[in-house]
Amino acid sequence: VPWWVILLAVLAGVLVLALLVFILWKCGFFKRSSRKSRYAANYYRARLGLQPSAAD
Repeated sequence: VPWWVILLAVLAGVLVLALLVFILWKCGFFKRSSRKSRYAANYYRARLGLQPSAAD
């Protein structure tokens, strides 16, 4: 196999990898969420009311 074919294949692979990383970066794949929002507990208030099945 000629050396220029190997060089061309390596350059094409690096170009495809760079394109993939660029697309993922533009989509926000590499953005890190803050630690507070990741581990924060969400509390919801319970509401008491008439259930639809109890109305009959």
